[in-house]
Amino acid sequence: MASKEYEIMKEFYETSEIGHQFARPLKEGATAIVEFEGDPETYTLVKHRGRSVLKEGKPKKAEIYFWFSKAAVDYLFNPPTNNPQEYVNRLLECLLSNEKPVKMKLLTSIVNGWRMGYIAMMKLGGPRAIATIAKLGIKIPVRFLK
Repeated sequence: MASKEYEIMKEFYETSEIGHQFARPLKEGATAIVEFEGDPETYTLVKHRGRSVLKEGKPKKAEIYFWFSKAAVDYLFNPPTNNPQEYVNRLLECLLSNEKPVKMKLLTSIVNGWRMGYIAMMKLGGPRAIATIAKLGIKIPVRFLK
């Protein structure tokens, strides 16, 4: 049985305009592994027909891994904003947070991450997002930021 956090995130990506905007830069088929605090299941977040879709089960192949705390799910997927820049910065804030943590791991090369649209997605957060990514130790070549 899927967790409450899964249902919240699923609804966010399926129904919200901000969820659609956040997925727009991703290439069709871009795939992430998603796990939630306290939930033994593993989920797949994949761009399908122009939208990110969250479904049960672990993908065979993914470019990125996410683990979300319960506090982060509440903070991110019930946002008081429809501004993609603020949303991306909230996600990055959680990556640095101990109170509402999100863990992220790139499972592919930075070049493939760029090809699949993950860097373009992070660029939605503006200069603050790029600076935060650098704090996380992810080095993005300047040519990918243009």
